[in-house]
Amino acid sequence: ESNPDGFVVVVGYGIVGKVVCDLLDKKFIKYVGMEKDPKKAIQARNKGLPVFFGDVGRPEVAEAFNVGKAKAVIVTISDKAEATRAVIALRRMYPEKSIFARAKDADHAKRLQSTLDVAAMVPILPEDNLLLTLPFGGAVLRSLGAPAEEVNSILAEKRKELLSGKELEKFEEETVLAQLGVEKPEEKPEEEDSTSEKIEAESTLDTMEESSLDTDMKEQAIAAVEKEDTEELKPLVAAVVEANSSPKPKKKEVEVEDEEAAEIKEKEPEPL
Repeated sequence: ESNPDGFVVVVGYGIVGKVVCDLLDKKFIKYVGMEKDPKKAIQARNKGLPVFFGDVGRPEVAEAFNVGKAKAVIVTISDKAEATRAVIALRRMYPEKSIFARAKDADHAKRLQSTLDVAAMVPILPEDNLLLTLPFGGAVLRSLGAPAEEVNSILAEKRKELLSGKELEKFEEETVLAQLGVEKPEEKPEEEDSTSEKIEAESTLDTMEESSLDTDMKEQAIAAVEKEDTEELKPLVAAVVEANSSPKPKKKEVEVEDEEAAEIKEKEPEPL
């Protein structure tokens, strides 16, 4: 079953790039690989793979490979400076393009995400361990619209190849979020969260009143609290988190239904 929505460009054909391309192959997503090392590009071409020698950061090369028509670009370059250069060049040429990137560390990932709206992930496991690519590749597949069940099946098959069947699915979601630098939210009642935030805001305003601060400073403080409440992830990063997070159980709806049922029961006339 081929994907009619176009192809994906994979920049870099090292350890991470190879497994990402393999996962794309298994999902029948067409891709074009680009590698600056001629030896790696030749080795891949000799195997019949669509990997070519070229620097995606050069506009004429990107245009020749129709990068502008790609559904997404996945930068898997291990070198921090080279990866940053490639991402900056791509974002300059294609402002609206979905770009996934491998980051060197948390600070690198944060800068890429905040300044360039790139879904940047930091590999958690050692460089020589192919397992580091599975959460990265899985996140890319899900974000490209592949059903979660199919992605999990593909990743399970790949794990068996690498680990002879050792089970690692339990940390899949946590690893994706960690690589994005996003903390997994703790499961606690929403009322508790909103109440604590309200108390903090009220206490801040009370303290300000006691200190007889002027109106301008109060307005600035209120604006700062509102900004913290409304601060959101960049659009692409938020989309990746949503695509790779387990659905939250709808506890409140059940509670509301139970309350309504109890009220109806109370209103029912007692039998004579």
